[in-house]
Amino acid sequence: MPSIFESNKGSATLQYEARNIRSFLDSELIMYENDHHSLNQVLSYIFKYWKFKGNAISISDYFTRRGINFDSELTDDQSLMYFEFIFNISIWIKNLLDLRIANQIFEENEYYEAVKSFKPVEDLVRSIVESFDYIFIKHSDGTYRLSKKDSDLESVISEVTDESVRTDLLAYLDIRNSNDLIEKKAIISRLYIYLEQNTIRNKYQDGRLKLNNASKEIDPYDNFFYICNNFRVRHGTDKGSKKQIILSDPETIELCDIAFYMFLQTHRIPIIESYNKKISSLKEEHSK
Repeated sequence: MPSIFESNKGSATLQYEARNIRSFLDSELIMYENDHHSLNQVLSYIFKYWKFKGNAISISDYFTRRGINFDSELTDDQSLMYFEFIFNISIWIKNLLDLRIANQIFEENEYYEAVKSFKPVEDLVRSIVESFDYIFIKHSDGTYRLSKKDSDLESVISEVTDESVRTDLLAYLDIRNSNDLIEKKAIISRLYIYLEQNTIRNKYQDGRLKLNNASKEIDPYDNFFYICNNFRVRHGTDKGSKKQIILSDPETIELCDIAFYMFLQTHRIPIIESYNKKISSLKEEHSK
């Protein structure tokens, strides 16, 4: 069996990695309550103190509520949710000392041993998910959630100053929303309102982007608005005389994804405009 600490994904699957992590937690022993216990057993004992457990009364109950069942084949989403759980509870254990409740759960020496033991787990889970092109994003409630890595989003997210827009952009790629049409439409609708209420386009004379060196041009604003207003993204039924085009759910999800990337393009226009001004200034300076 390949080592769980191998850095390269190779032919491993998310399901394989999830089971490997679980096996590691079963085999690694630490001292807890004056006896040796596996890391999984320690998690079971301290789960009741975890502030993000919701209504779950045990780890098994927590997993059942999320459809995670190691007795059957895990899906990719279930494997990712397992990684989220292990990562978040490992972070929580590390931060217990700062929260001054560690002594309620651990003896002092046992706490430091737990931190020392769970830190490699945290690092390993992060490494695994990143090898599958996912990334942990910290949310306002303090939890970390997995999103799909996306170079387009990463290239513009630093330019997004509106916190609610930033949150929606990150949420759109959240693993929970990958096939959630209702949530995708809700996010796209909020992004629509943001563009409609802001004057980004009015600041620039031309919102069109040239395609390569050809004379053809695209307008991400028009394309974004067209999708939102014609395919039941913002309006569930026909709006006035405007007939809504009805597509299947998978087709509508695809259009929402296109709208998402069109929205990202609108944030590139100010960036490109600033570059154009810089180049124009250089041209003028050096043409003299």
